[in-house]
Amino acid sequence: MKYFIKRKLLYIAMILGGAFVIVLSFIEGGSWIELVSEIVAILGVELLVVELHQARLVSQAQFLSNLNQQFVSNEDYKKAYLDFENYDFEECPDLNMENVYISNYLTFFETFELLVERGTLSLEMLNDLFGYRFFLAVHNPYVQKAKLVKSPDNFRNIYILERKWIDYRKKAGYSIYHEEYSLENMIDKDLYNKIIHSKD
Repeated sequence: MKYFIKRKLLYIAMILGGAFVIVLSFIEGGSWIELVSEIVAILGVELLVVELHQARLVSQAQFLSNLNQQFVSNEDYKKAYLDFENYDFEECPDLNMENVYISNYLTFFETFELLVERGTLSLEMLNDLFGYRFFLAVHNPYVQKAKLVKSPDNFRNIYILERKWIDYRKKAGYSIYHEEYSLENMIDKDLYNKIIHSKD
């Protein structure tokens, strides 16, 4: 939603800027031909900006679609996802799963932090498709025991992404899947702060 407000403000600023140039030109005694030429030029620039913006949105949508396809078509991710989704939070058992499945699942999401950090994607775009899948693994006690809490320095991007995603979801009014298992609650506070601020 915030994204569309920014876009509308940009369009309004462009229109007002164009109107200012036209009025200024007319006040300075420009001819009607010059006035019409300026209007056409300004509209051309505004249409170009709109087209570039639309192309970027289409590109981002295709990229998200490809990420989703990669996730749903990967058998390792499917197996891990099903095990995470059926996890018994009452008993907190060990999962009968090789570490490679957990590592591959987490690595898929580690790249998200890099994409968010570089501004390629936003959490707003990722949240609907991937939010549940992310927290399903990251807030799983066995995943934490086997990987995330055991070797936090090896999963800095997961820690940073989790912090950003929790902040985004809280600000947007979304619940956090098993928030009691957030990584902040699972390791020493000083170590946690060191990890999430390691890119500052």
